[in-house]
Amino acid sequence: LTEKPLGEVNSNKSQDPGVTLFWVSWLTHQKVTAYHRVLFHLTFDTSVSDIVTESNNESLDPKHPTSDGSSVPNPLAAGETAAVASEVNGQISPMGDEGLPEWEPLTPELVEDEAIRGDFVLRWVVVGLALLLGISQISESRTLLHLKNGEYLLSHGLVPGAKDPFTSTASDRKWVNLSWLFDIASSGVYTLTGGVGLSIVQGLLAAIAFGLITHAVRPNIRTWWGSLCAILALLACYLQFTIQPELITLLGLSFLLWVLVQSEESGQSSLLWRLVPIVWLWGQFDQRAWLGVFLLLIWAAGEKLSRGTTNSLEKSPIGIVAVLSLLLMAVHPFGWEAWLAPVRMYVTDYPAIQFAYQAPSVIDQGFYPIWGPVIWKTVSHRLIAALVLASLTFMTLILNRSRARWAYLLVFLGFNGLSCLGTHELAAASLVNCVLCTINGQTWFRERYGQVYSVDWLELLFSRGGRAVTVLGCFALAWLILSGRLDGPGGKRTGVGFDSHLASAMNDYQKTNVDLVDDKPFNYSMRQGDLMIWGGLKPFIDSRAGLFSGVGSANLLEIHQKTRRALQQKREKFEGSGEPTVWKETFDKYGIRQAWPRLNGPNPPPDYLSFFDLMSSTEFEINNLNSVTAIFIRKQDSDPTAITYLKEHPYDFVQQAFRGKQSKMEDLTREWSKPATTYDNLFSLRRPIVPGGVQAAQHFLELAATGVGLPNSQRCGCAVLAIQHANEGLKDEPNSAMGYRVLGMSYNILGQLESFVLKQGGSPEIPNRVRYLQSVSALQQAARLQPNDVSLIQQLIQQYQSVGQLDSQLDLFQKWRRLRPFSKSLTVDQKQERDMVMDMIVRMEEPVARLESEVAKLLGEGVDRTQIAVGAYQAGCLLRAIKTMEEDAIYLEKNPQSKLLLARWLTEAGRGQDAESIFEGLEVMAAENALPGWRDSAAISAMTVANYLRTIKMWGDQLHETTSSQVTPAMFTLPFLTLNPLWMGPDSYPAANVGAMAQVVQGVRLEGATLIYHIAMAQMEAGAIEDAGNSIRQAIQLNPSSPLRPLLRFYLECLTGEQIEPTAPVVEVEELTDLTLPESTDNAIPKEVDKEKAADKEQESK
Repeated sequence: LTEKPLGEVNSNKSQDPGVTLFWVSWLTHQKVTAYHRVLFHLTFDTSVSDIVTESNNESLDPKHPTSDGSSVPNPLAAGETAAVASEVNGQISPMGDEGLPEWEPLTPELVEDEAIRGDFVLRWVVVGLALLLGISQISESRTLLHLKNGEYLLSHGLVPGAKDPFTSTASDRKWVNLSWLFDIASSGVYTLTGGVGLSIVQGLLAAIAFGLITHAVRPNIRTWWGSLCAILALLACYLQFTIQPELITLLGLSFLLWVLVQSEESGQSSLLWRLVPIVWLWGQFDQRAWLGVFLLLIWAAGEKLSRGTTNSLEKSPIGIVAVLSLLLMAVHPFGWEAWLAPVRMYVTDYPAIQFAYQAPSVIDQGFYPIWGPVIWKTVSHRLIAALVLASLTFMTLILNRSRARWAYLLVFLGFNGLSCLGTHELAAASLVNCVLCTINGQTWFRERYGQVYSVDWLELLFSRGGRAVTVLGCFALAWLILSGRLDGPGGKRTGVGFDSHLASAMNDYQKTNVDLVDDKPFNYSMRQGDLMIWGGLKPFIDSRAGLFSGVGSANLLEIHQKTRRALQQKREKFEGSGEPTVWKETFDKYGIRQAWPRLNGPNPPPDYLSFFDLMSSTEFEINNLNSVTAIFIRKQDSDPTAITYLKEHPYDFVQQAFRGKQSKMEDLTREWSKPATTYDNLFSLRRPIVPGGVQAAQHFLELAATGVGLPNSQRCGCAVLAIQHANEGLKDEPNSAMGYRVLGMSYNILGQLESFVLKQGGSPEIPNRVRYLQSVSALQQAARLQPNDVSLIQQLIQQYQSVGQLDSQLDLFQKWRRLRPFSKSLTVDQKQERDMVMDMIVRMEEPVARLESEVAKLLGEGVDRTQIAVGAYQAGCLLRAIKTMEEDAIYLEKNPQSKLLLARWLTEAGRGQDAESIFEGLEVMAAENALPGWRDSAAISAMTVANYLRTIKMWGDQLHETTSSQVTPAMFTLPFLTLNPLWMGPDSYPAANVGAMAQVVQGVRLEGATLIYHIAMAQMEAGAIEDAGNSIRQAIQLNPSSPLRPLLRFYLECLTGEQIEPTAPVVEVEELTDLTLPESTDNAIPKEVDKEKAADKEQESK
């Protein structure tokens, strides 16, 4: 420490160990003290000489006695302090600079320590990924069956019964529910913590399973390879991270594999005895617990074979453990039925599911064998990961064949063979392959390369580079998980609680189960049956396919499929469709009165084919319609219960839309839609959420568009209901593109129906501009959220085409062309579509370009900008008019009327948020300066975001302004108010006053009735039914001869049931004969006067 040999420092004394230890500690303390002193003074700009002087004034001589009683002087004198200060002064910079640590040469020990730390981190990174994938939203309806059964068992004595309590058709069948304890546990968690708790438990179980897998390794050997295998296994397994017994399957297998490896490595065979109670407990939670017994049995068989070929292996009790575990599985509420679980699964359950799901989803593909064409139609990353891991495991078994055990080979063949029978077991096989690949790879690497670390660059490249690439891969996988790119925006991703679509369906089915004719509906799909059970109903079938399988007339799945097809209309491509005898036989046999088609989506989409077939059937009558289903009740004279129920509970779309209960005027204003940002696209893809209100709106829209023989009043009611439900859904989820699409199409259909009613009533064709603006605004917001949707572009083109907006159409056609680029692989229809688009672009480019040059010319000549913009708009160039206004912000601020025009055009172009901000500024400005007509445009703008309170207020104020603006000038026609030149003639006063008042009445009647009608429409959309009816009456009373009379008459009947005459009654004015002059022969009137009076009378008559 003093840069001198310790022996020289204490050369005159004997080498006493106590003295040596004292000086080592003391000299270390003095050296550090000197360095600290130098650091302190240099920090505050103290010179080295000051430090030395300070050190000379300090006593550094400790009096430490030696073993012989003498003392040892301190060898670190003031000169040493000066040396230290000089040394430090050259090495330490002033405050603000930080020194770097001294370079330390790389040694094999450091490389080994670095590798150990890296392997530790990688193992727990895999566990973290499992936690991320495990904490996900619950979207599978099978979970509801377990929760509902757990609730039933908790309220009925815990022990499961022998019969099915949930369906109307299998109540006499034996239901072997081997996972009864899982149902109780999951139901308890749900009762205490809700869906959030279920997601957290789901994630924790997945993390524990992969924590065990990543630690099922050989100790003191590099585990980087095992972490890589675990990542592949994670990709193959994560789809089964759900609150279902299959998650217990993964957890149980992970624990068994971990114990087997630990027992093998430690040589402690006593660890195996722990597996007996674990397997028994596993059997109470999971119907696939037999996989654990299967693993133990074939592992024991392999150990037996290995001992037969070599005497180096110690005898293991695994065979006894396997047999005991098998025997204990029968200690179960269903006894020996637990032994038949594999037979039931492969002989009954899987074939039944394959029969039920002949076009399976991604989840249902797991019940098909690996050689089936269904599996290879859509090869997923999960299947690829599982196959790659199986191939790597086979390679490591070959490489390590001289040291591998028979147990490894048998386990590998056994589990991968099971996965071939049903790809659902690929997850379990992947866990087994992960452990086998890890331990065999570790053994081969140790024997091939040894455990000696070096600083060779190739060794460092492999050690550091391999782990770095693995870490980067883990981060990339985490990004894919969190952003939603692993399975797409609508796939499995991190989250808690129930998926929004499943939660909405759960809620709606519970609400539907109120005051029904009975609780035994005919459902159209098995998952729909799960939701019905959750709602307290007894469906025909559900997801427990094996329960409903059988032979002949006992096969309820086949009966269900035939009945569902028979309920549809006759179609040649659907065998068995349109056979009323088939469905009637089923309904009579099982006492079914109701048919509930599946209407919840979005995947799969709603079954509108069955829905419309039932709508057009004379055998059924619709009784309810919501977001998830429609209730159709069979009309049968021999069933008085159904007939009475239908009479007491009629369902009418007009009644639902126009004559329901008066709802309180609430603020339904929604937020403006926000397109996906760069952050959303990179880190969190938006989920395609379709709220329940939007789903219900879609059903009503389909009815309004298709008609199905409905009268106009019913179709109009469906359109209004679609608007109301869409607004409700969009308030919950303002970024639902489907919601805006449905809203825009509903406004379009409603506008068409209103135009038809006007035409049918004999009124002149009046452009329905309000409906046009509402439709365009909604469709533009949908297009902002889904800019690549061609169908939305087509609908917008139709809207702009109806009013002749050329440049808006051209812009949309050009977008359409970009979305359909030319390709040699285009079909005939696609080529025709592209040719049509190109033709329309060519036809529109010339007039638009001609107008562009004219606008540029006029702007150069200094023509008023507003005049130019108005001309461009009238020529059909909306976008050019907006651009002309927006190019000069100063001009806009000086011209409020120009800002008003711009706001109107922005609303039509779909830029409602920009228009709304302008209207807010105009409202302040209008209070100071007169700005006529701005409220009408502001009301329409507010209506596009369902701000009905503001809409009604704006139109009400506009009505008051219209009346005041026309009455005030008429007051000046009264005499004695002003020196009006109209008073100069003897007959001017009465004629002028009467004419002015007639104009007032006519203006107020015409414009006032229109405004009141618009107010009624806003009230109707907001659900204020009584207020809407009163407004309609007021509009009719104000102007009985209004051009809108047919429409007012139509809505009055819809809202109140009142009927009025198609035309306004003629009011006869009684002729006042007593005011005429009597004929007199004595005082004859001059002929000239008589002629003048006759002319006046004729003029008055006219």
